[in-house]
Amino acid sequence: MRIGGGILFLLMWVVYLGQVVSVINLPLAQRLGLQEQPDTVDPVYARDAAGTARWDLLSMWTLPLAGLLMLLDSSWWPHLALIGGAVYVDTGGRQGIKLLGYRREGVRVGSSQAVDLAFGVYALFLVLGLLAIIVALFELARS
Repeated sequence: MRIGGGILFLLMWVVYLGQVVSVINLPLAQRLGLQEQPDTVDPVYARDAAGTARWDLLSMWTLPLAGLLMLLDSSWWPHLALIGGAVYVDTGGRQGIKLLGYRREGVRVGSSQAVDLAFGVYALFLVLGLLAIIVALFELARS
């Protein structure tokens, strides 16, 4: 269980690296499909997405690091998994609700495929975040 969870959480580095690319080189991120194409989004949404990417660099490293610490059997992993899980639950829920709100107000938020992918990623964040919290709480209760 610990090894599977560690690998699963560690895979979130891919998402983190996508945000690094988005912050450093937005046109490259758009070409790679990591960010929406400028002609499919309103400027306000594009600014929001850019700000979100910058904030993600400060907060979303916690769950992948928890995964690495799980694999290394460090006693710190449950603490970082609690923090990382909370960050991912918050991010997935907040971004999903915000995207729904933008769409309801008629703001262009990308192609339907991009929006579907975004909702899928946000759902993944919610599930992994909740899983991280549950696994960490069980580990802390055992010790």
